[in-house]
Amino acid sequence: MFNRTRRTASSTAKKTINYGKKVISYEELSKNGNFIKDLFSRLLPKKNQQVREETFANAYQRKNMDEEQLALSYKYYAMRFYIFALFGSLDTALLLHFGFDGQFLMAWLCFVFLLVCLSLCFQASFRALQIDRRELFDVQYWLHNPGAWIPNWALSPQQPTTTGKQMKTSDQSKRNLSKTSRNRGDRK
Repeated sequence: MFNRTRRTASSTAKKTINYGKKVISYEELSKNGNFIKDLFSRLLPKKNQQVREETFANAYQRKNMDEEQLALSYKYYAMRFYIFALFGSLDTALLLHFGFDGQFLMAWLCFVFLLVCLSLCFQASFRALQIDRRELFDVQYWLHNPGAWIPNWALSPQQPTTTGKQMKTSDQSKRNLSKTSRNRGDRK
């Protein structure tokens, strides 16, 4: 009697599981998951992979730039920062207006646009700081120098870029941040 109940319960469970796999398209989901896993394994560097090394001077020479073009590039990024900061501040006002007015769909769209503006402000500020310091560094360095987040209108005068320190991607967090902060007068 119990044998028959056990067989019926196990066959019913198997049918239910197989039906559930058909409903959610288990095979297709597992193929997509494996595909995404493969993409990420191609994008992320392997532990023993050779790291590319480049200095600001190497990039400067590779792009065949002179000081005038570097100043124009800095001004371009500074203007981008201020334009997107302006759009972001206007969008913040709209976000508050629509949020308090109860139009949550419009508030959500304003929030998404605000995130886009903030990301573009970050990108412009980061590139402008790299050009101003004439050095390639990581985002952590940018985060530790809040006085340099808002770029100046013009590039600060410095010596022409001919040499520079090489920086590996894996060694970026080992930088001495206080030396550059003291030279520029920024706060940590």
